[in-house]
Amino acid sequence: MRWNSGFRWAVAAAALACLSGGASLAAESGLGFNHDPKQKIVINADSMEVHQNEKLANFKGNVVATQGDLTMKADSVKVYYSLQEGAAQNADTTQIQRIDAEGNVRITSPSESATGSWGIYDVGRDLLTLGGAVELNRGQTKIQGSRLELDLKTGKSRMVSASSSDQTGRVRGVFAPPQNDQQNSGKTEQKDGQK
Repeated sequence: MRWNSGFRWAVAAAALACLSGGASLAAESGLGFNHDPKQKIVINADSMEVHQNEKLANFKGNVVATQGDLTMKADSVKVYYSLQEGAAQNADTTQIQRIDAEGNVRITSPSESATGSWGIYDVGRDLLTLGGAVELNRGQTKIQGSRLELDLKTGKSRMVSASSSDQTGRVRGVFAPPQNDQQNSGKTEQKDGQK
């Protein structure tokens, strides 16, 4: 079985991170959500309540927020926004600053998915953080921890584990080797007349 060098590096980095001691443990991987954060954000939910004075919008029930090919689903979402001066009536001047998601949070892109119990999308910094029992998936590769930090500009991800007594205090990675189209190439061919 041949593994490409990028895959071997990811396995080595994850193994080193998992074997390291310490109260807080981090694993950085090539898994990440490459994404264009300059696209519009569209949010759908069962209900929405706006608190204009606080510049806060609460979305509840089956919340789905999309930005390009990135989707965030959650039970509820709070959106913190700002308005440009003198343009309070013009919706085009509303700028989302931060999105806080709670309950069954799931982030998906065409090639990755991540789940957690809460999430924060810092729109201005293009950073997405998931917390709780977090799992990041890409194909058969899975990385688990208590907090995932995603840089949407660079696609870099960082998984951190908890140091509390109710957690294992470890980041866990399960890496599957790439699938080979010639899976039978290692088997000897049968000679004519043999069964």
